[in-house]
Amino acid sequence: MADRKERLMDAIEGMSVQCPVYFDEDVLGRLLSGAAPEGVLLGALVEMVDRCLDPYENGPVRYDDGVDTLAQSAGEEAVLTLAEFGLMDRISARLGRWTPEGKRFLAEGMQEWRDWKDQIEADAEAEQREIDGRASADNIRWAKRALIAVCIAAGLLVAGWIAAKF
Repeated sequence: MADRKERLMDAIEGMSVQCPVYFDEDVLGRLLSGAAPEGVLLGALVEMVDRCLDPYENGPVRYDDGVDTLAQSAGEEAVLTLAEFGLMDRISARLGRWTPEGKRFLAEGMQEWRDWKDQIEADAEAEQREIDGRASADNIRWAKRALIAVCIAAGLLVAGWIAAKF
């Protein structure tokens, strides 16, 4: 089991180099930490292959079920890894094709990955709200201090003026 997870993590890491803007550093770090379940890793790799590799249109593979890795090793490794899970067939060194199970996984099996990714995004938003809240509280505290300082200075000026008059 650990070997399958390691293969998935290696393929995700390779694809992240090939498509560096696909996952942000936080999501990628959590995926590669080893803590993500196998279903999450599988969903992440399927999504990367589906969105990052070119559909193969010219030849025996139809547009809707084939990918062209453009002979990039990360894409080839991803296709091979998904083939181990029965989600893709390797047609040639460069081409892969989604199996019926792979198409079904794309349509129905991505929920664990989507839920995990949504939770990461919700955690990041909550953390940002907390940071913003603390910054806002600090700003209010400094604004109160500034107002108090202005009132003290005004009071001293008034007291000085009154003392000078009498």
